[in-house]
Amino acid sequence: MKKNLCIILGILLVGSSFAKSPETSVIGKKGPQNGTIFFAENGIYKEYMLLEEDILGKTAVEKYSLKKASEWHLPSREELALLHKACQESEKISFDMWVWSCNLFNRNIAYGFDFSLEEENCRFLESYQKCILVRDFTK
Repeated sequence: MKKNLCIILGILLVGSSFAKSPETSVIGKKGPQNGTIFFAENGIYKEYMLLEEDILGKTAVEKYSLKKASEWHLPSREELALLHKACQESEKISFDMWVWSCNLFNRNIAYGFDFSLEEENCRFLESYQKCILVRDFTK
């Protein structure tokens, strides 16, 4: 009887270690400001929102530069990498386009991420592209 109980407890413990943590189970769900959650770790969450229209790079950088992480802003290169990782790991998040980053290569060119090619590259700020905004929140 003791041996069977130990085996059952061992199976339960091993099985539970492979379960998703409560934080990562929210990936792909709606955030508090109606964005989609793409990152959750140590009580820090990130949500994104896709703007419907293409936007001029220069306008995007001027209008959506980071003020506070809790406000909607253009993602950094690091945040785009996290969003790309979420696309790879979750069936609920998917993109097939190039989007702006807030990081400039120089005064005329900004970094961005091409989700269809799965690579970071640069575009002139005088071109129109899709725009994703991100924000941080805690629970």
